[in-house]
Amino acid sequence: DGGRIEFAADRIEVEWQWKALVERVGNRRFFERLRVRGGRLEWSTGQEVQRSYPSPQSGRSFSLGEPLQLPVPSWLELELDLVAMRSPKMGMRAEGVNLSLSELAPGELKVGKVELQLKSWQKTFRDVHGKTSLQAGRVQWGDAVLADGLRIASLSAALSQLAAGRAEFELQADAFGGELRVSAQSNLASRETPFEASGTFSNLALAPLAAFLNVTEAAGGSLEAGKFSFRGQPAYPDRGTASLRLEAKNFQWESRQWDSMVLGATLLDRRIQVPEFSLRQGHNHLVLNGDVQWPGGDVPWWKADFGVNVNARIDNLTELSALVLPDFKYAAGALTVDGAVRRQAGVFGGALIVSGSHLTWRSAPVEELHCAIKLQGSEIQLLNIELTRGETFLRGKGALHVGEEWSYRGDLHGHLRDVSQYASLLQSGPAAQPYGGGVDLDWSGNGASAAHSGTLRAQFKGVSPVRPQENWPYPMSGAFSATYSKDGVEVEDASLGDARVQLRTGASFGILGARLTKLSVLHGKETVLEGEALLPPEIWKTWPQVDWAAVLKSVAPMQLRFSSKGLDLALVGRLPGMPKGLEGSLEGNWEMNGGLKDLEGKGAFRVRSAAWLAGGRRVSEVGVDVSWEERAIRVKNLGWSSETGRFEGGGALLWNVEDAPQLRLSVICEKARWSAPFGLQFPVVSESENVATPWTPVVLSGRAAWKVTGALGAPTLAGEVLVKDVDFGGVPDLRLLWRTRDPKLFLVRGTPNRVTRDWKLQLELTSGEGASVSGTTGAARLDLKALGTAGAPEWLGEARIALRGSAAGVALEVEPLVLKLSPGNPVPELEVRAHGVTPQGAFRVNALGPLGHPVREYDADPPLTSETVRGVFEEGKSW
Repeated sequence: DGGRIEFAADRIEVEWQWKALVERVGNRRFFERLRVRGGRLEWSTGQEVQRSYPSPQSGRSFSLGEPLQLPVPSWLELELDLVAMRSPKMGMRAEGVNLSLSELAPGELKVGKVELQLKSWQKTFRDVHGKTSLQAGRVQWGDAVLADGLRIASLSAALSQLAAGRAEFELQADAFGGELRVSAQSNLASRETPFEASGTFSNLALAPLAAFLNVTEAAGGSLEAGKFSFRGQPAYPDRGTASLRLEAKNFQWESRQWDSMVLGATLLDRRIQVPEFSLRQGHNHLVLNGDVQWPGGDVPWWKADFGVNVNARIDNLTELSALVLPDFKYAAGALTVDGAVRRQAGVFGGALIVSGSHLTWRSAPVEELHCAIKLQGSEIQLLNIELTRGETFLRGKGALHVGEEWSYRGDLHGHLRDVSQYASLLQSGPAAQPYGGGVDLDWSGNGASAAHSGTLRAQFKGVSPVRPQENWPYPMSGAFSATYSKDGVEVEDASLGDARVQLRTGASFGILGARLTKLSVLHGKETVLEGEALLPPEIWKTWPQVDWAAVLKSVAPMQLRFSSKGLDLALVGRLPGMPKGLEGSLEGNWEMNGGLKDLEGKGAFRVRSAAWLAGGRRVSEVGVDVSWEERAIRVKNLGWSSETGRFEGGGALLWNVEDAPQLRLSVICEKARWSAPFGLQFPVVSESENVATPWTPVVLSGRAAWKVTGALGAPTLAGEVLVKDVDFGGVPDLRLLWRTRDPKLFLVRGTPNRVTRDWKLQLELTSGEGASVSGTTGAARLDLKALGTAGAPEWLGEARIALRGSAAGVALEVEPLVLKLSPGNPVPELEVRAHGVTPQGAFRVNALGPLGHPVREYDADPPLTSETVRGVFEEGKSW
């Protein structure tokens, strides 16, 4: 089992006594002096071999003769360039080894560099030197400093039996402010105990020890005293016997600290026994003892046989944060834990009792805590858990079955009188509004990995949301009763609302979607809406952020029936999960069912003065009449007002058995006002190095008519826009057109709306005989078309404008300004020809090419120069 050993030397000198050969070996020393120069020794143990242990009846293994034992030379001198030992788990490499060893005079050992590796741990020592001696076949090396805080006082080994595979070692070291003593014996001929070691240590400082072990975490304190022993094969520690006992004080590891620790452990017959583990920290004391089977293979420790007895007295939970987790700094109060837990042959046994008083967690108060846990067979039984504070309580019990298939059962009952006292448990960070109200809760259930079932009942009064948020802006009161199983959730009865609005319904949630039954909305005591609905998963799973594009592609059936008598949309917005910022009213009767390809229904409803509010102002307002007529939903009297203008029109959604639903919609606005289709913006004042330049988009005014036709989901949006006026928001600073800029600034971006982004475009934007330009006597001629989709439009055509602009405050006459767009090229082609006059003289500027990177021309009358003009238009300097 020795592996592979290689030795080489440039020169070997041997002095011997011939007389020793004719006398009995061992009585006289044959070698007097041995010198090795320029040597190299490498020992590789190769791959570990799984050794089999022979039974007592197997006898000794066969061997030929006995090892020849020769005494160590009286004088040994080694100069080795390299000494290396390698195994799968460890390695050593020494360079520049110089050893002198003699019984006649003191010697020394010098090593230029030593590298050690034990699995992932590595350490390098440089310029190591110490004294050596040889007495009665025993080698000793000492007075050697390996690193700061680590000095080898004495390392000795008996080499007389080394050839027979036996050796003895003793180590004494001054280590990290303390002492370390180790005694070891190696007997390779023994299969049962090839290695034995024992030792003691005292006053070892943890900070330098952690640094020596290359541990970067903060460490402190000291190991006051300790001892250890081991008998067996180091490669197979589980087959040996071992013991350890240590005492530590003021221990620190990363953020964890404790005042004192005592640990005693033994390893015997592949079982770790811990008869003593005591931990003290501040006012807290923890005592454990027990045993556990040596972990092996892929089996986790909690599936192995183990036993543990626990006795903990925590008089100050806050101090526990220095030991367990930093979050315990938010805890306070006292806690006790007593009990024992065992597992034998897959069967659990034992019990734990937990009690607490005057507890708080992040300011959430609990006056008393009682918990009893019993382990029996393959079950962990929670006999009871109770948290109380005055009239507030939480009580429960249950069981967890542990095995190949996990399962549980339990019930929980709670009465929370004031939610605000426990707000810190329900949120993180500062809240926009305080919690409030009270909750009564009852739950019972059971389940396994394949299925779960149970019941849940709750009543709440004036409760704010778990986190204050837009979809729950007001305190709500209500109640619900529900059951759940692997098939879904059934809500028998639910109510939610406040003094102004209330929602009542029954509901079920399953594979087909969410079904609402007995739905009603009350304004005060008056019922203003009744109905029922079946919403496909694409709607209820993402509500209120619904992806309507996905809904339009869904084939799931849906149902909707309601009868409304003046439903106030603003009040509906008070309910959690409903759209906010709405105004207006809904009135009528409606019924529809089926998929989008075969939807059927009847009824009509009206929406009046429906408005979206944002930032306290009305963004847009809609009024519409909707009705069923045969296999079509008709939209009439559509009126839509926004900052763009007042649009009016109507349309229909038609169903055909063979084709997808068809959309027909048209609107018109006689006085529309919107931003130009280009990504153009112009500064309206001169630029300054210290003042940010305000930018304004180009605004077009005129008549707009839109038509939407085609299959629902991806119809065609066709339109005709007649531009009557172009407004640059003042006198624009046109130096932008001459500057080199990122072309991305001029990309024509589409709509991010998920419903309309796939709509095909067929838009025409023209100016007829010409459009005026606000603030100037100029005119604009537009002939543009938009193709592609609303999400990725492609513009083509030309815009030709004559206008008055400025450059650094100097008036410019532009004739013409031409922008040309072509498909596949979102950056317009630019042609600008302009002239102006300053007190220093007249000038002319031209630009031709892609917007942002045109070819520029500058010309000026003396005393102005073309370089002066270039500097203004390209660098933004003042005249």
